[in-house]
Amino acid sequence: MAKKDVSARNKAGKRLKPGGSKWFTRKTLAWLRKRKAGVKKGSVRVKRAPLSTRALREARVLLGTVERGGNNRGKVVDKIIRANGGVVGEPWCGDFVAYVYRLAGSKSVTRAWAATQYLGRITGMRSVGVRRGKPGDIVVFNFPGGHPDSDHTGLLIAYVNSSKKKVPAAEATHVKTLDGNTGIDANVSDSKTGGDGVGYKVRPIGFVNRVVKVKR
Repeated sequence: MAKKDVSARNKAGKRLKPGGSKWFTRKTLAWLRKRKAGVKKGSVRVKRAPLSTRALREARVLLGTVERGGNNRGKVVDKIIRANGGVVGEPWCGDFVAYVYRLAGSKSVTRAWAATQYLGRITGMRSVGVRRGKPGDIVVFNFPGGHPDSDHTGLLIAYVNSSKKKVPAAEATHVKTLDGNTGIDANVSDSKTGGDGVGYKVRPIGFVNRVVKVKR
């Protein structure tokens, strides 16, 4: 019996060898390789990036966003706040993490995410130790002299030392995060007159109240 030709071909009929992203998406490539091995299409699964990783990707797209026209205002800022059912002009660090997790596909995002004191205490998320975070996990900060529990939030980038070099969590003296509603000036966390935005910050690990993992 003649062997069945299962080669992929382009529109011109030219036989193509699976492996080139020029022709196929990752999902299609995986299916083609399995097909050659005699595996049915429905049984092929492409591993998806963790939710926290996808949220971090969405957050990085917003890097450089800056408030315009007043404190906690601006075209993109207003969009972030409204997406979480908020009132334009409200502090938006919690709305920011809600926004990027919603874009990443989280099913647990609710209006309550806007209030930092609830992060880690809502269905679909859980708090873990300060040094047990992974990139994209939510970090809740408690600044000296601020709220007794939660003042600000952002997404974990890495555990670092005082020189901002990445180190194992157990050795870290600081954390690097990607935040919304944070001062572009490295010495400012939240301006009262506008000009905050989405950017990276490095803060002492002692300011971290908890790390939050989103489960779904």
